[in-house]
Amino acid sequence: MKQDQFSKILKTKGFYLSLLTGVLAIVAICFVYFNTSNTNKQNNNVTDLNENSAQQQVGENSQEEQSNTANQPGEENNTNVAQNTAEPNQEVAQNNVNNDALLENEVEGEPSDKIVDANQEANEDSTSKEDSVATVNQKQSTKLSFDQEQDLLWPVSGNIIIPYDVEHGVRFETLGQYKCNDAVMIESEIGTEVKSAAKCKIVSIEENEETGTTITTDVGDGYSIIYGQLDNLKVKKGDVLDAGEVIGTVAKPTKYYVVEGPNLYFKVMQDEQSVNPMYMLE
Repeated sequence: MKQDQFSKILKTKGFYLSLLTGVLAIVAICFVYFNTSNTNKQNNNVTDLNENSAQQQVGENSQEEQSNTANQPGEENNTNVAQNTAEPNQEVAQNNVNNDALLENEVEGEPSDKIVDANQEANEDSTSKEDSVATVNQKQSTKLSFDQEQDLLWPVSGNIIIPYDVEHGVRFETLGQYKCNDAVMIESEIGTEVKSAAKCKIVSIEENEETGTTITTDVGDGYSIIYGQLDNLKVKKGDVLDAGEVIGTVAKPTKYYVVEGPNLYFKVMQDEQSVNPMYMLE
């Protein structure tokens, strides 16, 4: 009887123990399951964070590479630009130095051969002008000398239409009278060149009612020659002329010589006294 009850009790307790063990096993399994699940989730989250971090790092590295790639050409370009800017500046500086050197040598601009030619021409012009001035100065400084034995050049070619005569007088057709004449009138066409009869210096240029535009020249040793009825003068007061140089041209005759026609009034003086030029014209 007691054994049967004890067996029942054992069976009953065994049942409950089995049941409790099963429950504990289930609880343990659930606990392990939940722990494992949470661990996996945490690992997944860590992995995601690492992946995001890795991706972020990769992105940053890519940006840095792009930045470096972009900056390197830029730096090279900047360097090239700086070099290119520096090179023209150096060239400009060098050109300035060259120009300064050229300026110091009285040469301006490029090319130098043209400059040299221009300077040579300028020097030649300057030399020519200096020679001209020297020639004029030489003429002006040359002492004039003349005597009656020296021949005079004919100032124009033509006939003597009114001769020299201070004793008896000659007829002036336009005036219709006889009068003394201390010059000669040489027939010539209007516009004919009048040449210097001797080496001389222009003393005066005047307007005269009878002889029109009149030039007085000094030929030295107290002698002077006067040319009248002139036009288109080629000289001025103070000029020194060699024999044969052009003074001007024959003008239209004044009212004193209308009948006689165009002519050159030609007069030689010695110490304020007229001299017959026909003795000296060659």
